[in-house]
Amino acid sequence: RRVHGGSNLFAQKMVCVVVGVVGISRSGKTTLSSLLHDHIDRLCSNRSVTKEAADSASDELCSVSIAHFDNFFLGTVPSTFTDGSPVEDWEDPKGYDVARFTSTVLDMIATSNNHCGKRHYIIVEGFLLCHIEQLISSLDYLFHVVVPKEVCYERRMQSKRCTLKYFDELLWPAFFRYNHLLDAHPRKMELDGTKPLPECLSAMLSVLDLPPL
Repeated sequence: RRVHGGSNLFAQKMVCVVVGVVGISRSGKTTLSSLLHDHIDRLCSNRSVTKEAADSASDELCSVSIAHFDNFFLGTVPSTFTDGSPVEDWEDPKGYDVARFTSTVLDMIATSNNHCGKRHYIIVEGFLLCHIEQLISSLDYLFHVVVPKEVCYERRMQSKRCTLKYFDELLWPAFFRYNHLLDAHPRKMELDGTKPLPECLSAMLSVLDLPPL
């Protein structure tokens, strides 16, 4: 069965908890999602670094899986800048297999619900997550990793570089244009992506009522 809301999800049996993580490019959402996955995985197998957390993890605490939206990338979409010059757009939803991503996540949830006696955590991560109406209602929690525009640009230039023109006209505005359902989720929490990763992860664990780092 699914449990929406309530306290101490970690202590409940036969529950599937779906956690969404969304944020603009280089906000830290993918890294945080992976850290959350690894922490829950350690708890599930009693490999936690702290005795307190290990003692809190019962044998019935299950498993965890993760779905990354970027793994469903199809290709860039031909577009134009405001001056009419051509550009290959990496931000357009048409460049991703949204239907397959959606069905994959829904299948993960359905499979989890069929495993009676075990709890399962499903982490769903992607910069266009709040563009997919079908998935929003399936999320028990939604974490929005927020960074200022200048931080996003600086991080982007240090990793996957793009022109300032591309950043200003496509990358930055696209996140807010396509994620029109961002504020619709009743259990959305903003995380400051400029804070140290352990601090952000600790905030997520607290909201999810999971044992700490």
